Amino acid sequence: RSLEFSRPSQSQLLNMPAFVRKPLNILLQEEATGQLVRTLGLLDLTAIGIGGTVGSGVFSVVGSVAANDCGPSVILAILIGSVGCLLTGNAYVKLSRAIPSTGSVYAYAYHALGEVFAVICASCLTLEYAFSGSAVAVSWGSKFGSAVNNDNLDAMMLGSLKLNWAAAIICIPCVLILLQGLALGKDFSNIMTLLKCAVVMVIIVSSLWFFQVDNLTPFVPPRAEVKGKSRYGIDGLFRGAVDCFFAFVGFDEVCCLAGEAKNPKKDLPRAVMLSVMGTAIFTFLAALGVVGMQDYMNIDPNDGFVVGLKAHGWKGVATVISIGELVTLPLVVFISFLPQARLFYAMAMDGLMPLMFTRLRNGVLLKSNILIGVIGTLLAMVVDFDMFNDMISAGVLLSFVLCNCSLIMLTLAPVSQDSGVSASFLIGESEVEGSAEAEVDGAQNRDSFRRPCGMALGGYCLATFVCMVLTTGLTLPTTVLGTLSTSSYVSKVVAIVFASIAGVLALCCLGFLAGRKFNKKLGRVWTPLAAILFNSFMLATLSFQGFLIIAGYFVVVLLGYFAYGSRHSAGNHEDWARRSLLIDQRSATNSLNSTCATPAQ
Repeated sequence: RSLEFSRPSQSQLLNMPAFVRKPLNILLQEEATGQLVRTLGLLDLTAIGIGGTVGSGVFSVVGSVAANDCGPSVILAILIGSVGCLLTGNAYVKLSRAIPSTGSVYAYAYHALGEVFAVICASCLTLEYAFSGSAVAVSWGSKFGSAVNNDNLDAMMLGSLKLNWAAAIICIPCVLILLQGLALGKDFSNIMTLLKCAVVMVIIVSSLWFFQVDNLTPFVPPRAEVKGKSRYGIDGLFRGAVDCFFAFVGFDEVCCLAGEAKNPKKDLPRAVMLSVMGTAIFTFLAALGVVGMQDYMNIDPNDGFVVGLKAHGWKGVATVISIGELVTLPLVVFISFLPQARLFYAMAMDGLMPLMFTRLRNGVLLKSNILIGVIGTLLAMVVDFDMFNDMISAGVLLSFVLCNCSLIMLTLAPVSQDSGVSASFLIGESEVEGSAEAEVDGAQNRDSFRRPCGMALGGYCLATFVCMVLTTGLTLPTTVLGTLSTSSYVSKVVAIVFASIAGVLALCCLGFLAGRKFNKKLGRVWTPLAAILFNSFMLATLSFQGFLIIAGYFVVVLLGYFAYGSRHSAGNHEDWARRSLLIDQRSATNSLNSTCATPAQ
């Protein structure tokens, strides 16, 4: 029975090796016997979560979104983004408690959905970590150039190639700190997070000092064309809400560090909720301040707070804030690069990447960090991230969708009432139970459960996305099918018919999933289903160019997976089955010994 659970049936392995799932007892055993040193407590994890998000949201996103997308309605955009992230944060809280494993949603999807979905999640996380870290470095370079009165520092020429040397100035020190390991890295993170929170409080208090209600009118400015780009309007509001997701991706970075947490089962869920709630409060107050102290037409997209305070005569405070931004914003770059090496480590342990990414030197993933640092620095120096913002946002949103799908599949997994073998693992200071029979009673029942639930969940996701794409196309001109809003009457009727069909199909799938028995420890499926709906709507507001770029990115990722990962994957060999059988035999022996010892006591 244990052998049956620990690997899919032979027919599945032969026909669909990409959908092999990683057993829970193997995930927990790897965490219990891992090489990574557990040094992170609740304070450290929370500092990483808040420090990696508050700065990017307040310093980079709020002013840019207010100036370029929504005007005063950036307040509403922040609320929309925070609600969506709280819905998905619920999934991360529950999954991090059930599966405290390095790799975050990559590990969750590997256990709940299958290997190919785990690879897709890993590619999305790379967009969140390495790409977004490089994007923040570019933003820092622009601020640094303004501070030293050299606007050409981020656009110096090397022959015919334009290089952003200012971005490299901050990437290199961050990489050097990464190479020293978390012993130094966590102290750097904690100190810089405290300093950053102090700077943010100065920003909030000083900007709200000049708050005027008149500056919030019109709350949603009419749509306008500025330099060939659409701004404001309802579509600008939702486009800004998508951009505001950059302000809330830190809690995923927290989950990726499970392998170095002292008490992952308890501390990870707490750190996730503290990070999301703290970031939402800080960012909302900052958004209220930046649009309340000045007219939205006068907001500087790069230095909204500094320019606004200077206009009110508070040049000294503006200087302090400008210096504070320059000093603390590099923490976001550091924390964005930090979990990427842990993700590569988890993938290499599963055979999906070369083993070189598992090797430590003095407790540091040296080769991984060097590779990530070089690539991240080069990206920051040469890439125009204005072209890739939608691709990064799509990666974040898709990882959120797959995280909620993982929670739904685990929530609906039938629990055996008389499960026989239960393995207990001590992960750091947490004791976690992993049972080979906790999900299903035999391979046949497992397949009969997963097929209908998986098909219903896939149908819900696809139908919801199609419905949202068509709906936003009819109402918001700048979305992926925005041309539908100005198309002929017949085209609109056809779009409405297909949107209605997709909506009805989504409701049918929702009813099927909601009517299934569920695991009471993980709760009902309503919240993750609502999160999928929200994230699908956000995805539908992205541009057609963004979809083309990320589609090409996924093609490259999947080609690499089928060329290398699928051939070397541990899931396609007998290793998991043997290890799972040994774990169960050892647990059964321990259980028998304790049972025999009970009468003697």
